[in-house]
Amino acid sequence: MSKTYKNSDDIKRKLREIKKFEIKLRSNNLYSNNLYMQKNINKSSASSRGSSRIELVWNKFFDLKNSFNKDVKYTIDELSLMTKEEFLDIIEEYFYHVYYWYYKERGIADNSLIDIDILTELGLPMDSNYDDVIKAFRDHVKAYHPDNGGDVSKFLKVMESYNKFRADM
Repeated sequence: MSKTYKNSDDIKRKLREIKKFEIKLRSNNLYSNNLYMQKNINKSSASSRGSSRIELVWNKFFDLKNSFNKDVKYTIDELSLMTKEEFLDIIEEYFYHVYYWYYKERGIADNSLIDIDILTELGLPMDSNYDDVIKAFRDHVKAYHPDNGGDVSKFLKVMESYNKFRADM
């Protein structure tokens, strides 16, 4: 049995399945919150409006059409070259992001969860702790600081992320 998928159609099928799951999960979440807030909307309109109002994690992760102007983590070509184990790691990372946002939307996420966008920006794994994040920020600040010949725009972006991180903690 091959360690990679035989063609991109298998990958596309799996990615479409997980996209449907995310839409269902997060749309039901919005429907529940709307009921909780005493808004009178029916289920069908809540689902359709919910999926268009939320920004799907899937759209940030995957591109099935190989359009080069999109800002996504993985294109279908990149995924086709991965082994099944690498692909499963990507799916695991994706679901970590999905549930992070699900918990955040429901108000379940507490300060012990580090903002997944910051971890991604710093190139850290999902299970990084506070000390790992601080160390990564220091490394990025040293690398991008203008006094050391670094890029000013990247330095400002790192500092903005750091301030957001500190405010969340």
